[in-house]
Amino acid sequence: MQLRTAVVEKKLQTVFYALGLLIGRRPWSVIASVIVLVALSSIGLLNFEQTNNAKTEFTPISAPSRDELAAVEKFLQQNGTLFLVNIMIQAKDGGSLLRPAVRHEALNIAREIQHEMTVTKNGREYGFSNMCEPYCGSNDPFIMFMKVYDTGLKKPTYPIMDNFGVRTFIGNNIYGVKLNNETNEVESYDTAILYYYMVVPKSDEDVVKKWEVEARRLTSSGKYDLLDAGLSSDNLLTEEVERMGTETAPLLVGAIVFMILFVVLTSLRYERSRSKPWEAMIGALIPIMANISAIGLMSACGLKFQSIVVCTLFLVQAVGCDGVFVMLRAWDVSKCHTDVVTRMAVTMKDAGPSITITSLTNALAFAVDI
Repeated sequence: MQLRTAVVEKKLQTVFYALGLLIGRRPWSVIASVIVLVALSSIGLLNFEQTNNAKTEFTPISAPSRDELAAVEKFLQQNGTLFLVNIMIQAKDGGSLLRPAVRHEALNIAREIQHEMTVTKNGREYGFSNMCEPYCGSNDPFIMFMKVYDTGLKKPTYPIMDNFGVRTFIGNNIYGVKLNNETNEVESYDTAILYYYMVVPKSDEDVVKKWEVEARRLTSSGKYDLLDAGLSSDNLLTEEVERMGTETAPLLVGAIVFMILFVVLTSLRYERSRSKPWEAMIGALIPIMANISAIGLMSACGLKFQSIVVCTLFLVQAVGCDGVFVMLRAWDVSKCHTDVVTRMAVTMKDAGPSITITSLTNALAFAVDI
């Protein structure tokens, strides 16, 4: 009893048998057509662009965070693009940031970043104060909290401190807090996070990137030797994604060379007439042509390349080489046919459905992010 899917298999075999006959009868026409198709697709590489923005590219279009961000921007009547840079500060010895020497360094680094550090564009200096409206006071609670310990006044409570009758929330700025169980006053804490919101026009987005680079240089310069400080932002995440792609891409060359050698060596037989090294090598090069064509077509359609996609090029290469083994095996099995045209048709009939199923399986796996 045959399965219902056998009908589909027979239809596929018929299609691939006809394709094999076409290839066998007009091999040079088929080869020329493939080369022309790859060449035309490659023209799209002239329009090649990269994008690695984590906020826009790696967040689903339907994600609630997009709606929330749009609502915030509309509510605040924001005139420009919003950037957020987080700076985390800890003592190098892992102790409390309320110790006098450590506390003063934490205050000084916060002041320098907020009021003194500048970058230059077209002869004009930009500091945080030039880009922070309407968020310039985002770290004021932290500054007020730290200054209290220099006044000798009553210690602040957590998470809300009373500053001369003004209740201020400090829970967003200090972490690892230890409290006095009776008074709820802060005795120590080991981590501070400062939030630097900046709003700039599209033309000045590069200024924010320069500012982030300068802030990172400052925090890692050793100037504040009692502190460990680090930055986090969308721009830095984008930079890291680009770095990963840049460092991974050269490995693709090594993988291609290794796969070609592997396919060629495994195609060798004891009987020299049955060895197919040239066919194996050309077969291993076809996935490279497929990758070039795919990226070229994407670029021609205006789709930007993402560095993180580099890893899929390895998978395409591996899947393509798998098809080479299937084709070579099918060719060996069809040796009872002396006519080259018929043998090509039988080879395609046997190998075609298997390669199609494998390709569809991988395409579906990529589609659902497996």
